[in-house]
Amino acid sequence: MPVPVKNHHARIAPKVLRVAVPALLIVLASGLIASGISNLTKRSQEADLVSLSVRQAEHIEAGFETDEPDEAENYVRESLRRRIDIPAIEDAELTGVSIHDAGDGAEIPVFLYRNTSETGSILLYAYSYAFLDTHGHRFQLTSDVLERIETESLFDLRDSGEANVLIWRERDDIFIAVTESNIEALENRIRASSQPAP
Repeated sequence: MPVPVKNHHARIAPKVLRVAVPALLIVLASGLIASGISNLTKRSQEADLVSLSVRQAEHIEAGFETDEPDEAENYVRESLRRRIDIPAIEDAELTGVSIHDAGDGAEIPVFLYRNTSETGSILLYAYSYAFLDTHGHRFQLTSDVLERIETESLFDLRDSGEANVLIWRERDDIFIAVTESNIEALENRIRASSQPAP
């Protein structure tokens, strides 16, 4: 009578599967979590107005060239039906204004300045609380920035790693300046320009 041959593979396979399947599931889960965190971080950076302003700065060009603040203000009023008082910056000259499309129909006035006492330029994005209300599903400012600029005379200084950023507000307008200039010096230049003439 033939002796039955024991199938060792049949006993080994379930053991291998019991070890391999959980390990495979852990690897897959880790990959999905990492991907999710990466996508969430990317979406968060895309939505943050400070990061967005820095990232898009190199693509900004003047749609209307002028060194006259009144002309730039009129251009924005006619283009967006929005009234803005352009901040003066000591030792900087206005060179133009752009109506920048940040996506999803969100148009932002950006004023371009040239430093007159040093090299480099300053881009000044003009957001507003109305802009945040309208486009809040897509663009936001972080709570710490909003708390900082709640007081009109306070400036928020940031180093993004790519550029220096200065954030402040005047009434309902929220300004984000992006520059390679010394940011503390720029704050003082804006404060000096806002002082009433003696």
